[in-house]
Amino acid sequence: MRRISFLLPIMFSFFSCHNQREDAFEEARFSTMMEHFYIVNYSYPKNVDDFLYRFYREDERSKYDFLSMVTNKDYSKKALSFEQYDSLMEIFQENRFLNWRTMKENKKWLTFEENDSVILLHNVKEKECYIHPKMEYRAKMFLQGNLDLDTLSVSARTELLKWIQSVKYYGEDSVLTTLPWSPIASVPEESSKIHQIMLNINEKEMATAESGDSTYKISGYILHYDRYGNFHTPFIQKEIPQKIVADSCLRAYLDSCMLLNQKAKFVQFYAFDYEKISYN
Repeated sequence: MRRISFLLPIMFSFFSCHNQREDAFEEARFSTMMEHFYIVNYSYPKNVDDFLYRFYREDERSKYDFLSMVTNKDYSKKALSFEQYDSLMEIFQENRFLNWRTMKENKKWLTFEENDSVILLHNVKEKECYIHPKMEYRAKMFLQGNLDLDTLSVSARTELLKWIQSVKYYGEDSVLTTLPWSPIASVPEESSKIHQIMLNINEKEMATAESGDSTYKISGYILHYDRYGNFHTPFIQKEIPQKIVADSCLRAYLDSCMLLNQKAKFVQFYAFDYEKISYN
C-alpha cells in the first residue's frame, strides 16, 4: 500500500463545492492547509495558481501519492507535466476530497494576503475572510520570551513545541525534501538525537543550575545548518553561543544527516543553552 500524507485531503476539503459549503469553509481547515503548505514550501501561497502549482510539485516529489490515490491508478513511474496533472485532477472533481476545478473556477474571487503574524484568504464573492496565525510568528514570540505557553490550549502548545523541535530538511528553493511529512504523526529521530547533544553541551550549566547556587534561564534557538558548515538564525537575530557553534559532536552529527539527505541544502533544528541571569 502506498503512503500518503494524511493532511492532503484536509487541505483540499476546505475548497469544496458550494453545496457542501457549510462543511468546507472552516477556519480550522484553512489553518491546517496553510500550516502544511508552509512546512513544505517555507513560504505561503501568493495566489491560487501558486498554490496549485506547488501542490503539484509536492505530489511530484512524493511520486504522485495523492493523484494515485484519487484515481486508483499508479502514477509513481510517470513523469507528468503540470498541464497533464491539472487535467487529471479536474476529472475527479466529484471526489469529496478533490476541489481542484472549483479552486480554479473561483480563483478570481480568492486572494491571499499576509503580514508578519497572520495569513488571510479573502473570498470576495462570499464576502468572507479566513485567518491563520503563522506558526513561525508564534515560535518567534516564544523564543523571545514574549509568549506564555500556559495561555495556549494543550493542543496548540503541543503543536507549537513539536513544530519548533522537529528537524526538517530543505532543498532547492527552500522546499522540504522529506515527503510525505506530518507534524502530528511523529517527531523525527534526529530531533531526539540533537536534543541529547544539546543536553551534553549544557551539562555543566545544568548541573550548576540544579545545585541552586545560581539562577539560570534557557534560551532557545531555531537554527539552520547548511552544507558549507555554517549556522544561521532565520527567526530572531541574536548571536549563537560559541559553545554550540564550536561543538564537534553537533557538527559531526549534522554533517552525517546532510550526507544521508543529498537533496538537502540546509537542515532546520532546535538548539538551546543555559544562560546565567545577572541582577547587576
